[in-house]
Amino acid sequence: MQQFWTKLLDIEDRARHLNLHLVGLPESAEGSNAITFLQENLPKWIPSLQGDKIEIQRLYNTTTPGKTTPRTLIFCLFCYEDRQKILKGSRALESPPKHGVGTRRRRGRKLLQRSDRRWLPVDFDPSSSIPPY
Repeated sequence: MQQFWTKLLDIEDRARHLNLHLVGLPESAEGSNAITFLQENLPKWIPSLQGDKIEIQRLYNTTTPGKTTPRTLIFCLFCYEDRQKILKGSRALESPPKHGVGTRRRRGRKLLQRSDRRWLPVDFDPSSSIPPY
C-alpha cells in the first residue's frame, strides 16, 4: 500500500511541475477571463516573451477573503519550455512589472505521505541582486 501512495504522489508532483504562481495581482484585475488576461499581459510584463504564444492549460485563483496577503494566481502551462521562458524573463527584469506582480516557484517536496510534504516558497524580488533560486 505504501508503494501505491508513493507512486500516486509522484504522479501528482509530475503534473504540478508546470505550475507557476503569480503573486501580488490586484483584486479583479483580470476581469472575467483570467487566461486571456495572462496571455495578453505576460508579454507586456516580461519583454522577452514578445511574439510568443503562451498556452495556459488551467488557472486557479487563490483568493482568501479578509486576508491582507498578496493575491496569487496559480496557472499550469502546456509546455515546460514556456515555463522556463517565463522564469528566465522574470529573473532578467530590472524593475517590478506594471501590475506589481512577480512569479514564485515552489520546490522541495518530500514524497512520503501527504502530511509530510514540505513546500518552500521562493519569492521573486526584481530589486534584489541575489538570484531567487
